[in-house]
Amino acid sequence: MGHALGLAEPGYDNRWDQDDTAMSYNEGDIGWQNWYTESDLNALIYVWGAENDVTDTVPSDLNNDGFVDEITNYQMWTSAGGVDLTNRGGKRRFSDSTSRMWNAEKAVQVNSGFSILIKHERKDGKYKVWSSNSDGIITSMSRWKSSHQMMLEGYEDHFELDLNGDSIIGKPPIQDQDGDGFVDGASNYQVYTTDDREVYLKNKNGRRIFSDDTSRLWDAVAAITAPAGSGDSSIYTLIEGAGNKDGKFKYWRSDLVSGKLISQTRWKSEQAMVNAGNEYFFNYDINSDGFIEPCC
Repeated sequence: MGHALGLAEPGYDNRWDQDDTAMSYNEGDIGWQNWYTESDLNALIYVWGAENDVTDTVPSDLNNDGFVDEITNYQMWTSAGGVDLTNRGGKRRFSDSTSRMWNAEKAVQVNSGFSILIKHERKDGKYKVWSSNSDGIITSMSRWKSSHQMMLEGYEDHFELDLNGDSIIGKPPIQDQDGDGFVDGASNYQVYTTDDREVYLKNKNGRRIFSDDTSRLWDAVAAITAPAGSGDSSIYTLIEGAGNKDGKFKYWRSDLVSGKLISQTRWKSEQAMVNAGNEYFFNYDINSDGFIEPCC
């Protein structure tokens, strides 16, 4: 080993023995060395530099998910070291193996301790948030929420993740460049308003927000709000049928403030909708003839 480290070998040279260097073939006054002499070590330090036995004990988080890398349980990363994520009693540590229903996706350090993003593994787009104190002990858990709810409540910004898959972290910009009456890039039917209010089309009780994924039998294709000063605080939405409703249209009337559905018409043919002036009203080519029919 001494040869590999760079120590020379004096062999049987009588000027040196084992008292001088472990590399000598001559026995010393103390017999044969079982380790390097002080001279050997000084020579190695001269060649390689002094050994540093102080190791960097700060764990790593190279993927920036807030957890210590290569640890089998969930351990939140801090500059002072890892903090185990545990149950309310502080006795059970959580890990990827704790449940097949959920996994912890990311942890963020906050003033009160940590926020932990939990992802449902069996229901797409469902998340909840756990809070823990600075010791990693769980203090609260939210209910499961949709990715859209998480975005609206600011959790995309909080965790710096695109949870609803719209390629935007945080709320989408309020704009309607295609002129269809809906906010561009929104994952749900968000009606464009000039005062930047967030208005989403909902069912009558307001508990369900509509989107392109709500039904395979229809899509909302245009929305308008009643003119200012008209006394009508409504949103009118043109609905186009699909599947067995292909070629059919109807429209909804919703509340301008809450977005809740108030009423809707029956399904009508393209020509019936055109004859009723709905192409002009919605500025939408209902019968796809390349022409917006003027109002009757």
